[in-house]
Amino acid sequence: MDSSRNKSFNGEGGTEYEWEQSYDDLILYVKVTPKTNKNDISVTFNTNSINIQILNNHNTKAQSNTSENSTNTQNNTNIEESVRKLYGELYSIIVIKESFWMLGDSELEVHLSKAKPGEVWQSLFKGDKALSDFAHRDEKKRLLLERFQKEHPRFDFSDAQMNGNVPEPRTFMR
Repeated sequence: MDSSRNKSFNGEGGTEYEWEQSYDDLILYVKVTPKTNKNDISVTFNTNSINIQILNNHNTKAQSNTSENSTNTQNNTNIEESVRKLYGELYSIIVIKESFWMLGDSELEVHLSKAKPGEVWQSLFKGDKALSDFAHRDEKKRLLLERFQKEHPRFDFSDAQMNGNVPEPRTFMR
């Protein structure tokens, strides 16, 4: 996982995750095992919450049991199954139709579209550890510069610096 991302631990679901935000959206990253496939994952989006469940199957021994008096066949009787959960009320609201998830080799990426672009989220979930004052100020600067770049694509803001009190990217000069 990337060191520039915000690291957190979901208290309700008990799953470690990382996240980052841009002016328009947030990306949530959860490590998964290399054998995890799309059928092992369930993601439910609501405007103010998200529910992620990841089924971890660990085959320890494939075995077939049949009995002469029974029509039931049991395969893979030694499968250890556990479900990792990540859920809770989001810091703010999202646009469900523009949110999606995708599975990489060892990471689940969940893209959440902000209903209020430019809003700086203090945390992904309410109740989780909030950004420090320093990190919050840096996020505001970064998102404000991102907004300026979107509004004025011909200008180069790559060396722009802000000093003093940083205004809210969502509402500044609107």
